[in-house]
Amino acid sequence: MWYPARYAGGEETAPLVRRDAEAEVRVCLTALNGKVAELGPHLLGAQINLADITLAYWYASVAHLDGMAALDALAAHVAHVYARPKLRPFATQAAEMVAMWESGADMSALTVSGEK
Repeated sequence: MWYPARYAGGEETAPLVRRDAEAEVRVCLTALNGKVAELGPHLLGAQINLADITLAYWYASVAHLDGMAALDALAAHVAHVYARPKLRPFATQAAEMVAMWESGADMSALTVSGEK
């Protein structure tokens, strides 16, 4: 989805690979939306955990895709996770990375923390 030309065999088929990848993301997140609604405020118990943080970060990177607004339980979960002051910077970082990617900026120099 992020670099479809790598998997498409060329630039001409990259849009098809991206479209199909985005459709699969929607299917997976729709299933997760239902599970999140069942499980409550945290995925694996009474306290926030790495699964909550990872899902929030990943969802924030795809929330701009068509159809994501309908995933209300996931959106509420992400808002709950990012309501914690120490995690707010990660929400900003995810949004900035999506904006860079969509603008076609060179992301190869990014480190794990998102800094150049």
